[in-house]
Amino acid sequence: MSENQPEAYENKRQDNKPSQPPPSTIPETGTLAVDPGALRGCLFRDTYVTLKNRTSFWYHPTYIDYVSTSGFKWNGNAWLPWGTDLDQIVAFQCT
Repeated sequence: MSENQPEAYENKRQDNKPSQPPPSTIPETGTLAVDPGALRGCLFRDTYVTLKNRTSFWYHPTYIDYVSTSGFKWNGNAWLPWGTDLDQIVAFQCT
């Protein structure tokens, strides 16, 4: 990988700003943890995530293992590095 790739990736991500969350419903009862196999289908795709604390945001996962995920979180102005344990995710929807 060249040193310019992270910057090129960030510039590409800036061009694809999400405009609004997808229509979805939040389950009344959450699961113990999100299945990593299910979330793996969202790898490198913009994904709308809802956490246990009821915050929701756009997320672009670049790594998923059995207990955690990491990638980039949209803060309304830019994509920032972010990660969490899968048991914190209540719901998600890929684009």
